[in-house]
Formats: sequence, C-alpha cells, structure tokens
Amino acid sequence: MTSSEGNQESTADSGGLTAAVESDSPCQPCGSRAVEIRPNSSFSEQLPQLQLGIDSTSLGAFKKCPRYYQLAVLEGWEPKAPDGWPEHFRPQVDLQFGIWMHEGREGYEGFRSMGLEHEEALERTLDWAMLATWDAASGRPWNSGDGIKNRFTLVRTLAWYLDRYQDDPAKTIQLASGAPAVEHSFRFPSGFRSHLTGEDFLLCGHLDKVVEFQDNFWLNDLKTTRSQLGRWWVESFTPDNQFSLYIFAGQVVFPFKVQGLMLDGVQVLASGARFERYPIKRGRVELEEWHSGLGWWLEQLEHAVERLVERGLDFPLNEKACWRCDFRQVCSKPSPGSRKGELERGFRRRQWDPLKARGEEMG
Repeated sequence: MTSSEGNQESTADSGGLTAAVESDSPCQPCGSRAVEIRPNSSFSEQLPQLQLGIDSTSLGAFKKCPRYYQLAVLEGWEPKAPDGWPEHFRPQVDLQFGIWMHEGREGYEGFRSMGLEHEEALERTLDWAMLATWDAASGRPWNSGDGIKNRFTLVRTLAWYLDRYQDDPAKTIQLASGAPAVEHSFRFPSGFRSHLTGEDFLLCGHLDKVVEFQDNFWLNDLKTTRSQLGRWWVESFTPDNQFSLYIFAGQVVFPFKVQGLMLDGVQVLASGARFERYPIKRGRVELEEWHSGLGWWLEQLEHAVERLVERGLDFPLNEKACWRCDFRQVCSKPSPGSRKGELERGFRRRQWDPLKARGEEMG
C-alpha cells in the first residue's frame, strides 16, 4: 500500500505544544469548558489528548463529526442508562443487542473448538445468553423497552443463527495457539507519524472471524438490523470506513491473502428473523485511496488537538451530522461553559480503549 504525504514520518518540533500541556495554568478562553482526559493506552503519554491507536470506531466518529469524536471518544461520554437498567448495560438498544450477538457467536465458536457437538455448544451458549441478560443485583432481566430488539428476540435470533450456520462451509481457521480466529485483535503501524510528538499512529481493532472457504481466506462479520435485507442494505457498506479498515488490516496481519469480507446480515423481526450472507470486496486501488485518505484525516485530528490544547477550543462541529445525534442537546448550548452541566445531567463516562483485548475495552 502506498502512503500519502503530509504527516507521514513528520517529526516537527512540538516544544510549544508540550509546554502548553504541562503548564499549571493553561490559557483558556472565557467560558471554555475544562476537558478531563483519563489515562488510556491508545493515547499518547506525551500528549494525552492525542489518540495514537486508531480503530474503526474512533476514526468513524471523527469522520462523522470532530465534536462528536471529542465527546464520545476523547472524553468518553455516553447517554446515561434508562431508569432501572444496570450500569454495565449499554444504553443504546441496538448496540447492546449487537454486542451480545457477537459475544454469543464467539462463545459458541470456543465451545466447538473444544470438541463439543453443535447441540451442546448451542445449549451452553444460550445458557450464557440468559445469564448475560440478567442483572443479579436487581433480580430482573434486561428490559429493552423495544418490541423488536429485546431479551426474547436476542436469544431466539442467536439460536436460529447458530442453527443455520452449524455446518457452515466457511470454516473458522485455527490460530497457532489452537484457539479459533474469532474476535482476533490486531495492531500495526499505520505508515503515518504524528507531527506533534513524533510517535507512530497505529491501526488497531478486532476482526470478528477469519474463515476459509473454497481454498480462499475471508474475514467474516455479523450485523443485526431492523431494515429489510437486500441490495440497498448491503450496498451501504461500500464504501464503508469499518470494512475498508478491516480488509486493509487483513492484507497486513495475516501471511495469506484475504479475499474480502463475508457479511452475515441478520434482520431482527418481532415475529422472526431473516439471514443472508453477502461478499464484500475492496480492490487494490480502493484500499490505497482509503489509506491515503487516512493520512489526511489524521492531520485534521492533530489540528483539532492543537486548537484544544493551545487555545482551549472544542473540536469543530459538523452541523450536518446533528440529526439524531446523542449530543445534539449538548452542542445546542450557547457556549462551551454551559455544556458541562448538560453533560453531567444526561451522560456518564466510559472509556474506549481499542488497544485492549476484546471484552476489556469498556471501562
């Protein structure tokens, strides 16, 4: 892959910025909001506001809106859980549903790799799902308040999905450790270096599954949706930041050629579920263009960090991304200082660290 110019290998002197970071009383404009940055292994030790471990979630958040990235990733805010929800459950129904589907599939693959037959592996996986969706502290199950995505449809959809693919011709490959290649974590140098600190940016993340099909290797991902499966749905993933990063990573981290990504679409219905599998590919030119564009986005990230550190300015706002955004009420406040109260009233802090192994990244 060719690398774009710009911040690649740039090691410009950052003494002025470092001094601003280390100052006991950094200059902040009137009405600015103090930004608390918690220790995070994916961020620079020299410049704690600069993320070096870049995954698809973080990059996608910044591409969507720099202000959204600042609030959700850099500062770690998310909406508070609805009343009665356990704190360790995610407040977004679609997100929590998808997390449990992925974790269930990972657990099932682990049971099969131990030599268990399908029925026993399925039974153990569903036992796990029932426990995962139960809050022992309150003595109550997860109540999503959603007629389509809820505890019942989760367990049912997981069971039907695993039944459907119990004899999947796309076989999960085994790692050298003997473990199945599911939720496989990766990290590698992106080819770009920070001009603020001289440190390398890393690309990192977790690949859902790696499979072999008809003597070729593919990545395999699972997406649940309320929408009807079909051409318009699958075409929404080309172009797509997450899948481009995954396929790019597949060409780097494995000793074999990855053909592309098999997408398992799961339409969740109140009365049932539909399943379809779609191949998604990226050509050499597409991946080179994505990687070249990555360099530009990293430059914009560093510009936003400079504004924040040196002038106390929040990351720029992309007003075109405000529709149905979790932070719309926060950003609608008239000044940076007035946003603090809104955040503390309606949001909670969680940490996103993509350099941690899957299952450990949410603090």
